Amino acid sequence: MITAKRPLAQNAKIDSLKKMFLAAEKDTNKVIAGIRLQEAYQSENLDSALHYANTAYGLAEKLGSLKHMCAAQTAIGYCHYLRSDYPLALMYYRRSLEVSEKNKLKKQTGITYNNMGIVFYMMSDYKRALECYQKNKQIKQELKDYGGLASVTGNIGMVFNVLNDNEKAMEYYLQAYSFGKIMGNEKTMASALNNIGTVFFEQEEYEKSLDYYLQALRLREKLDDKTQLANSFINIGGVYGALRQYEKAFEFHSKALQIYEQLQNRRGTALSRINLGTVLYEKKKYASAEAFLKEALSIAVELKLTWLEKEAHDVLVKLYKDMKRPADAIVHIEAANRCKDSISLGEKREEINRREMQVEFAKQQQVDSIRSAEKIRNEQLRHEQEIQKQTFYTYGGIAGFVLMLIIAVVSYRAY
Repeated sequence: MITAKRPLAQNAKIDSLKKMFLAAEKDTNKVIAGIRLQEAYQSENLDSALHYANTAYGLAEKLGSLKHMCAAQTAIGYCHYLRSDYPLALMYYRRSLEVSEKNKLKKQTGITYNNMGIVFYMMSDYKRALECYQKNKQIKQELKDYGGLASVTGNIGMVFNVLNDNEKAMEYYLQAYSFGKIMGNEKTMASALNNIGTVFFEQEEYEKSLDYYLQALRLREKLDDKTQLANSFINIGGVYGALRQYEKAFEFHSKALQIYEQLQNRRGTALSRINLGTVLYEKKKYASAEAFLKEALSIAVELKLTWLEKEAHDVLVKLYKDMKRPADAIVHIEAANRCKDSISLGEKREEINRREMQVEFAKQQQVDSIRSAEKIRNEQLRHEQEIQKQTFYTYGGIAGFVLMLIIAVVSYRAY
């Protein structure tokens, strides 16, 4: 099991940043130190992370530094995202975006679009997620930021994956892995490997899936990114569950839960509790399973995560049937059906969105192809003009030399 204590390296990093923050004058260096403290604390203590992000924003506002105000607001938004408070996260991201776009702060604009895309993805608004990712991708291409391109390419792949376009998803995941490998970015490589594992999992190729998930886990353990570690643990637990290796499944889901609770990530906590409840149900440990599922259901209802709510109801229905409690089973059957109707409506919208996105994507590819052809034509035209110019200079030089020779001969004969 993972210990709740911070690793010594992380302690040292936070202590070093605190000293830097306290020693810095009230200038942009203090703002940067505050944002770095937010980043260090976001995988340890969200209250502390939010405190330093707000402090950094207040100082940046006093200094009138638009660039640092945007960065601090994005940091505040990210803390709320980690708490699964998506509307509040979007509010801060939009404030940041408004300032960064108005003042042409391209790098910050790209970061904010990417973060907004992640929130829309979590809210199942895949059309808006893809729009944000595409805008970020365009900015990354303009800035020639290949590390950023690797990240956003992987995010686009995730949208296509959830829309059941596995071929397109795999194409983007492989691109993301290649970009990450070229840049030496192990975080991006780990995400790509994890996502490839998910495609194989959905195709029920569990051995291949487990192989990619474990490759991703090894990289994430080196990076000590707790949020991503929890994601790997939950995925590996899911594979072991599908393989009916329940002891291993319980072990990995427990590791994920411990991290999510430590990070105050309520969505992850609910998901882990459902997974643990499901494993305990399969092991016929009904009382423990019921406790985990009820707690998960409470969080899912509060956060309005309908798909998680349905998952909890479905397992509780099976559990109460096995426990010979038909009245309780009926209550959860009715609740599961309400969730199913809501999800079905959402899936219809997703199907419409998917078709619209495919048409828009094809149009964008056509536009990109035309732009690329025009760029090649312009390059060829410039090349031909350069050749003509060089030819003109060459002939001009020859003509000048001949004229000088004639003048020299005439002058010599006259002399």
